[in-house]
Amino acid sequence: MARIKTVAIYGLVAIINFIVNFCVYNYSFLRQATPFLHEEQRVDSAHMMLHTTIPGFFAVAVIFAFIYHALRNRFV
Repeated sequence: MARIKTVAIYGLVAIINFIVNFCVYNYSFLRQATPFLHEEQRVDSAHMMLHTTIPGFFAVAVIFAFIYHALRNRFV
């Protein structure tokens, strides 16, 4: 039971990390690039973001959860 709880906590950490990373990326993209794009470029950009950036942020979030787990076990 403790193992499931630990996995759930690390999963939650990864999800929160993913959400924060995506919000930062989306905010910076909207502030910097969107005013200078035409409508067709915005649609293409959104499509690209959905297929590359989101999976990348999810992978980074999971990796950081594993790193946190490894460091926690090593130093605690």
